[in-house]
This record gives sequence, structure tokens and C-alpha cells, in this order.
Amino acid sequence: MVIGADGRASLCRKWAGFTVQHDPERLVVSGVLLVGSNAPDNIVEYFINPVKSEYCVLIPLGKTRFRCYTGFYQQDGRHRLSGQKDIGEFISTSISAGAPNEWFESTTASGPLASFDCTDTWISHPYHAGVALIGDAASSSDPTYGCGISLALRDVRILRDLLLTEKDWDVAGHQYASEHDRSFDSIHRLTNWLTMLYYEPGMSAATRRERAFARISEDPRRLPDLPGLGPEFPSDEIAYRNLFGDED
Repeated sequence: MVIGADGRASLCRKWAGFTVQHDPERLVVSGVLLVGSNAPDNIVEYFINPVKSEYCVLIPLGKTRFRCYTGFYQQDGRHRLSGQKDIGEFISTSISAGAPNEWFESTTASGPLASFDCTDTWISHPYHAGVALIGDAASSSDPTYGCGISLALRDVRILRDLLLTEKDWDVAGHQYASEHDRSFDSIHRLTNWLTMLYYEPGMSAATRRERAFARISEDPRRLPDLPGLGPEFPSDEIAYRNLFGDED
């Protein structure tokens, strides 16, 4: 058996003839290492501005260094941020998303600023002819929600257990692919719902968001628990109506 674990731009899946599927472009994220910020150094800060379809994340690395990400819903007139020339716009977008202005007053960029497409990509049934794909080679989840490493480790565990218990490795490969599809499909639905909830622009999205936030404030368990339950959180039609307040 050949295991392809060579990431989002996997050549293994190309050589093996897998067909890649993907969502339409939506969220774009930019990242840079900042030095000199006076943001809290003991907590990861996450800001979301649904009205402007923007978010900002600051991850402390110690000694006033922060890995900072800012993202937005791709719309007409917004370009991807890249290079030193866009550092000012990167910081202004971070502040627009909700991060305090004073956190950036004395910061400088250390290293490159680059942007990445957050579109989900995936292979339906990532096994055939003795080739199994795992991690981002099999499916790449929107990094906004931080599920990538967890999904990759889940793939490894499931495939390992099946190879240890099933004598016919071809059968094990197909069983792995079916279980991978089940778990990724669930995460795919849940992260799509969260993108609709937090970032989708337009009046209909704003109306849906207002209704959903009112319900979530009454019962936070309506919100998908990706860190805790991941693909085991319900993602059926009942769960959709429960999240967006359409169950009545």
C-alpha cells in the first residue's frame, strides 16, 4: 500500500488519478509575524466582525512576538494582501475586525506577509488501487477553523487500526476511505454553517445571523463544538435548523 501524505498540493493524488473537488472561493486569510505588540501574551485573541465579514487572530509567541492572521470574505474590490506594501492595510483590517488599535501602535513586521485561499478541497473516497491519501492530500478544511491537524491525525489512527485488524489491506483501504468521507463531510457541513453564520455578506445573511445569535445566546449548545466533538457534533438537517433557529 502507498500512503500519500503530501499536503494540499499533493502530487501523489495526481499520479494516482484522483479527482479533486473544491468549494467556490469565500474566505481569504493573511498572516504575518509581528514584533513589539503590547497585546496580552498569555492568551490567543480571536475577533470577528460579522458586519464587515472580517476576523483577526493573534497568537502570542513570547518576547512581544505575535503570529497575526486577518481574514475576510472575498468580495469585489478586495485584493489579497501580500508583501511589505500591504502591512498597513493588514493592520487596519485587523483593527476593523475588532482588535484594539493600541496593540499595533509599536509593531513591526518580521518576515513576509502572505495570503491564502481558505477554500475546502477534497477527494471523494480517498483510496483506490493500493493508494490511500491522508491529511490535506485527502481533504483540506478551511484553516479558519483549525481542524486540519486533527483531521490528519484522525486519518492516521483510523487507517492504522484498520490495517492492523483487516488481513485484506484492499478492504481496509476502502473502509478507511468510507470513514474518512463520513468525518470530513460532517466537518465540511459544520464549517460551511459557521462561515454562513459569521462571515457571509448580504441582507439575507444578516437576517439569518440576527435570528441565530438570539437563539445561541439563550442556549450556547446550539453552536457547533468543533474543538470538543469535531465530526461527531450533529450535522444533519435537524442540527442546521437548531443552529439557525428554523426548528419552530
